[in-house]
Amino acid sequence: MTVRSTDEALDWRAEGNARLVQNVRNILRTWQGEAAFNRPMGVNREALGKPIDVAARYLAQQVAENIAVYEPDVTVRAVNAYEDGLGRLCIEADIEF
Repeated sequence: MTVRSTDEALDWRAEGNARLVQNVRNILRTWQGEAAFNRPMGVNREALGKPIDVAARYLAQQVAENIAVYEPDVTVRAVNAYEDGLGRLCIEADIEF
């Protein structure tokens, strides 16, 4: 299953695999320091301002590590980061339960 860092509303009632997908999506969107009670969670901002190919490799590694730590019920098969054509960096994770 592929999870993307798209803007979807938070579902407070999500359960089971839907909750795992939501948790992974939150990890894809979180920069280090944003989670008030868990400052180390998220990807490091060092990727910002780098060429897209460099940022993509760095973010892919960071995201895979974060998912392994913060959502251990999910196995990461691959992580990709890419520009969406509007200059925004998007991240997607191919996961399995």
